[in-house]
Order: sequence, then C-alpha cells, then structure tokens
Amino acid sequence: MKKINCHLVNASICLSDIDCSKIKKASNGKIYLNFVINTRKETDQFGNDLNLSYTKTKEEKEAKIETVYVPGNAKSVTFDSPASPDFTDEPVQADELNTLWINDEKL
Repeated sequence: MKKINCHLVNASICLSDIDCSKIKKASNGKIYLNFVINTRKETDQFGNDLNLSYTKTKEEKEAKIETVYVPGNAKSVTFDSPASPDFTDEPVQADELNTLWINDEKL
C-alpha cells in the first residue's frame, strides 16, 4: 500500500475585526463568512505559511479589486500516514486467538 502525506490547516480568525459587510445570510437562514486560503510567499515569524482572504464577488473580480485579508493566521501541517502491515495468506489458528487481549480484556 502506498504511503501518503496528510495535510491539515490550522487557522484562527479574529472575529472582532471581521468586515461585517462580508458576512452573508444564506437561504437556509444560517450566517456565513466565505474566505479563501492562500499560500504565502514567505513564512512569517510565527511559522504561518498561509493567508486568509475574503472571497471576492464576480463584480469585485471583474473590477480587479485588491485582495483584502481576513484578520488572523493559518499554518499548514503535514504528517505521514502510518505504514500498513503486510498481510499473509496464512490462516490464524484457534489457539492464537486465545492469546488476544483488547483493552485489558481477553477475547
């Protein structure tokens, strides 16, 4: 089985500084703030390698409005998935099962 790298993004947003005009109510009645996660050109002093910016509307994109960043920070985290064991076609014997314990209880 191929080993893969897993990626996570840890992010925080300063809710006190959010541009309230960017908060929208959806047809389901829930309230959303749409944003984009971008890769920074350089990692900052705290190890943040991602930026958060407000999602632009179609009109803002066409007018080439400058990107406005969401107050906060984001960092990517990468880790390797655990290696899978190699399985054989050997049958398991009944006496082998008698030696198995899970959570301090014998099976």
